[in-house]
Amino acid sequence: MKRKKNLLILLIALVVVAGAYFGISALSKDEDADKAEITVPVLDNVKKEDITGISWNYEGNKIDLVKEGSAWVCAQDKAFPLEQNFPESMSATISELTSTRFFEDVENMADYGLENPSHTITVKLQNGEETTISVGAQNAVTSEYYVSKSGENDVYLVESGFPASFRHSMYDMVQYEILPVMSDIKTFTVKKGEEEFEIEHIDEGEITQSGKYAWFTKVDGEYQPLDTSKTVDFINGLKRMQWTSCEEYNASDEKLELYGLSEPRAVVTAVYKETADTGNGASNGGKIEKSFSVIIGKAAGESCYVMISGSKMVYFINESTAQTLLSGSYGSLKP
Repeated sequence: MKRKKNLLILLIALVVVAGAYFGISALSKDEDADKAEITVPVLDNVKKEDITGISWNYEGNKIDLVKEGSAWVCAQDKAFPLEQNFPESMSATISELTSTRFFEDVENMADYGLENPSHTITVKLQNGEETTISVGAQNAVTSEYYVSKSGENDVYLVESGFPASFRHSMYDMVQYEILPVMSDIKTFTVKKGEEEFEIEHIDEGEITQSGKYAWFTKVDGEYQPLDTSKTVDFINGLKRMQWTSCEEYNASDEKLELYGLSEPRAVVTAVYKETADTGNGASNGGKIEKSFSVIIGKAAGESCYVMISGSKMVYFINESTAQTLLSGSYGSLKP
């Protein structure tokens, strides 16, 4: 009887212990779940408009952007045409940076790749404070990155896209010159040295043969028709031309010679009409005549150097586009 009583007491004790264990375990899981849902700001109480400076290293070069008034400039070269969307987007990324995993008082930063960080981003605030964010290893499971702040031993796990926001060189952020929309071209000229090939759009008169032809060139002083499809493809070489990258924003005469732009392969000019703007985007329906010229320099592999006439900004375009423009002739465009 006594033995049964002892067994009963032991069983009750086991039930109590098991209940306590599972209760504590469930509480711990609930706490972990709550902790996982909490987002911790990496920079406390920092708004986008508070940021007045951002600097980082890219491929061995330091990039330093500072805000002067309402505009961002490159500290190394304030004349550099900086695309404002880059620093504005970076400021937003920094101010909104949060972490869902936070490790306090880390003793060994090397465990997170932060003893020798892959790169650092320094943020300056309008109140004079300065903080450096170091980027460490990438989490193999979540693809997120470990980061830390200067003056702390805490580690944050942040979104995988954060480091990519600062993997830019100066020329990745250059403001390109805008190419015009030329929907109503009247004349189109390709000048190669002393040789000049000009075509003209004519949409009225007996010469068009009742609309069969619209593009013409003069041969021995007489207008000769051109194949419409071939001519449109030829002109589209300029109309659809796109910069692939910018080589320099203010090339010297020596560099222009190096790029083959002081003695170019060709100068391509389009004279076109566009609707007159009377202000605030309004139009009176009238047309004004404009001219646009691009200078084609040396080939560089599958690209070539070009620039807009009157500018010092040197770009790359596809060499295939240049060849389309260089190939124009009566022989290649005649019906």
